[in-house]
Amino acid sequence: MRQPLNLSHLDYFLTIAEKGSVKEACQLIGISQPALSAQLSQLEEALCVKVFDRSGRSLKLNSNGKRLQGLGNQLFRIVGEIHDISRTRASSEKLNLHIGTLLSFSRTLLHEFIMPFWKDKKITVKVFENSLKELFEDLKHDRVDAIVVDKNTMSNGYHFESHKLSERKIVLVGSYKKFEKLKKIKITDLNHYPILRLTRHSQLQVNVDQYLNDHGILPNIVGEADDANLLRIAAENGVGLVILPYSTVKESIRSKKLKILHEIKDIRSDAWVLVKKGNPHRVRITHAVEHYGNDHS
Repeated sequence: MRQPLNLSHLDYFLTIAEKGSVKEACQLIGISQPALSAQLSQLEEALCVKVFDRSGRSLKLNSNGKRLQGLGNQLFRIVGEIHDISRTRASSEKLNLHIGTLLSFSRTLLHEFIMPFWKDKKITVKVFENSLKELFEDLKHDRVDAIVVDKNTMSNGYHFESHKLSERKIVLVGSYKKFEKLKKIKITDLNHYPILRLTRHSQLQVNVDQYLNDHGILPNIVGEADDANLLRIAAENGVGLVILPYSTVKESIRSKKLKILHEIKDIRSDAWVLVKKGNPHRVRITHAVEHYGNDHS
């Protein structure tokens, strides 16, 4: 039986059309290639036409696909406007602002970003934690107004926009008590120390793993967690060394619970705020990004 066409099919098609391949679209969306290929097949079955010309693994929009791309983008703009109307509230009512973030994200940086919302008596802020893939879905389906993450996952999305919140300094830290007399640890010596690490749900850890691999380092992993704060506490207690953004550990460094043993300038981990273009809070969120940038420039 022919599959009925739905917005998810169209959403996936637009992502494939934008990226030019199923593989790149999968990396952006966070689903498997077979699953995304199945979605594309269902869309073409529902329309009774092919939307791509296929040559090996490459895809090229045909005339049907180009027309569908234009209509699809137009449809999602309209959906965004309808969503805006449905969420409009009287100025006297209190607004609910839903922010999604990663467990591994710096709580200090997140708090500083949403501070203007905390101070606004007309806004109630609700913060949710999830994996990057689930945050993407939450934002796409309007379960959150914005997500604060360490990867510019949807910067090229047709109905999303991204704002760079900050560039984060990455540091190797260890227990101050244990390493008080040690000035610095060479990255090439990390094989000799117990290491704590984030899970690969974090883009930072993906970058760290690549950096260590490039330097021929096989770390002795003694602990792994999604929560950067759990790793910070473990490092304070001498369980192992950990590589984290400075913003995550700066209070522990100031209070002499942790010590910086190496600043890793070759690892980038920028903080990004992503928001749907039709979201009614988009202007507020953009202003908060600008406010954070002005305060930390």
